[in-house]
Amino acid sequence: MSVARVKVTRSSGVQNIRAAFPDLSSSSHQVLRQRDTVMWRPGTIVELDASPQAPEVLCEATAAIALVLFDRDTPVWLSATADCKAVRKYLRYHTACAQVTEPTLADFAIIARPG
Repeated sequence: MSVARVKVTRSSGVQNIRAAFPDLSSSSHQVLRQRDTVMWRPGTIVELDASPQAPEVLCEATAAIALVLFDRDTPVWLSATADCKAVRKYLRYHTACAQVTEPTLADFAIIARPG
């Protein structure tokens, strides 16, 4: 019986990405509770209890919601202003979401304000 040996290497740039939330478990629960509050009480404004580290082009609220809702089964479309290397790498690393090129194929869209 032969055994295959595989050399594992880190992909370029991944080691430069910091943890999104300081405490993943409690921070993600806080964000979900706050999201529920604004969904069930339209017009309510909440201040994030947990602010994630995110690329400059994303506001903290957008990044927080993406981190708690997106996963590998979630197709996401990025607007022209959000479609940059930093955002693609951030979403790939933290959520593993599928990034699609057509908005009609997406379950969610991230639309950033022009810089």
